[in-house]
Amino acid sequence: MQAQAALQPSDGSVVETKASPFLSLKSKNEGNTWMIDKFLHQPLDVERYRTDFEALGPDHCGRINGSQAKADLVKSKLPSAVLHR
Repeated sequence: MQAQAALQPSDGSVVETKASPFLSLKSKNEGNTWMIDKFLHQPLDVERYRTDFEALGPDHCGRINGSQAKADLVKSKLPSAVLHR
């Protein structure tokens, strides 16, 4: 399988050529608003997971650290390859 190329402008940044919500935001591409809707807006079922998240003990900013998340993710029994992404 051949990897998709990335453009490298003179300022040193890398611009991906494949579709992503970030490419849409950088290029001001108005044709791909579905990506923004799908990836950047809050999911509709946040309340479904709120009690699980609150049980992890987030700090005053609403964040958890890796060790707090690890215990719950290990219980998910997802393959190691998925958890290491």
